[in-house]
Amino acid sequence: MRSHDGESPIVTHDGRSVASLAGAGSVHPGPPVNGILSSLGAFDARRFIAAECLVLLVTLACFAPPQNDTWWALAAGRAMVADGRVMLTEQFSHTAYGSRWANNGWLSQIIFYQAYHLGGMPLLTALCALLLAGACVLAWRLMRGPIEDRILIFALAFPLVTPEWSLRPQAFTLVILVLVVHLVLRERFWALPLVFCLWANLHSAVALGLIVLGGDFVAAVVARRDLRRRAAAGVLSLGATMLTPLGLSLWPEVWRSLQRSRVNRITEWQPPTLSIGYAVFWLVVVALLWLAVTHWRRARRYQDRTLAVVSLLLMTLAVRSMRNMAPFALVAAPAMSRLVWFKEQTPQVTHARGYQAASLVRALTLALSILVAVLVVYHRWTADPPPSAWAPVSREAAAAIRDCPGPIYNHYNDGGFLIWFVPEQKVFIDSRQDPYPILLSQAEDEAVLTGSYRTLFDQYRIRCAVVRPDSSAVSALGREGWLLTYRDSQWAVIRSAGSAGQE
Repeated sequence: MRSHDGESPIVTHDGRSVASLAGAGSVHPGPPVNGILSSLGAFDARRFIAAECLVLLVTLACFAPPQNDTWWALAAGRAMVADGRVMLTEQFSHTAYGSRWANNGWLSQIIFYQAYHLGGMPLLTALCALLLAGACVLAWRLMRGPIEDRILIFALAFPLVTPEWSLRPQAFTLVILVLVVHLVLRERFWALPLVFCLWANLHSAVALGLIVLGGDFVAAVVARRDLRRRAAAGVLSLGATMLTPLGLSLWPEVWRSLQRSRVNRITEWQPPTLSIGYAVFWLVVVALLWLAVTHWRRARRYQDRTLAVVSLLLMTLAVRSMRNMAPFALVAAPAMSRLVWFKEQTPQVTHARGYQAASLVRALTLALSILVAVLVVYHRWTADPPPSAWAPVSREAAAAIRDCPGPIYNHYNDGGFLIWFVPEQKVFIDSRQDPYPILLSQAEDEAVLTGSYRTLFDQYRIRCAVVRPDSSAVSALGREGWLLTYRDSQWAVIRSAGSAGQE
């Protein structure tokens, strides 16, 4: 026999449940157990598996790597803390120095730098791990159904979330997005303007929050549910996004940045292809669409339909850009669970002594798992030498780059590293892209594709190139007489023949 929430009651050898026998007076479970032992009655095998999955999730989040964006964000935070004002002018390059930079993530950069300043990479990683794991926990709390089914659905969406697990300001967006969904479903509209104001100063993806409000408003129109409060909350939230150093120019700048990303063909802004590499994404899309069509009428609760509408809207963004797959997955998983399990599940708690003993074993096992996870993470964070991703530019490489006669050349994906580790050198370009003219990005792409750098180098008087050892620029410049003066597993420094001779 299976209970209404999908969990099996404890039965005796003749098939009768303990609960029924106790009610008939045949079995006495003994004196009531108080305190911690009493609470163990709910810690069954399913919850134990869910808790172990949470430990694994948090542990994986603690291994989130830095990317090139991490380093220029740290450098910007360092400059703003030193100057005492928001950086809205480009200062790190020789190609766009002094131009306007719509720095819409200034607050996250300061937070990143302060975390790094106080605790180095371990504290910065811990901060991002807290945000990333927090987003998953908030998404889990939106789900419904038996624990094993929730784990299955979340495991399906999880591979779409982890590609965004890195030490970047996007971590703020993931957790705030799911927080906004919680506030909207609970109709806590008074808090939304405050959250949107904070979000707009942390990261430009605050636009995703407006998608959530739009989905809620659409569902409210259909249900004829308190439109005035929702409209007021939407207007106030949109107005709150203007309370940034960019003011009214925030949204035009966000739009121009999106257009620039597509023109420059930035990989993460391209649509996912119909290939095996994106099979999980398309599986989630198909599953969500099928559930929305076949289960819509069964999900009669307003909150469930709102969550389904929001996930469908986010799906349209994810289909157009890989960057939006993680936000979509965090909302799609709860939406699918609610479309399947449209009724609330009532947990069943049993206080039989044998059941509590098994729960105690599970609790001790979970405690051991947490201890092992802490030790693994501690070993990683305190390793000597530190993880290679934490020190991507060696002292020798930094010295060789520092000695380069400028102006230097570097690839798009490498500028962030140089901005932080070799601040004495102004970079050619970096992954911020917003301060740089589109023509510069296109000329750099053309030089990489053709292997012909002469025109570009002549235009910007390049005398030294800092590239990866496997870059085609190493052989291309070598054929033109440039001299390789430094090389390790991460970096190659190449000087023009004239500059090397002057040394």
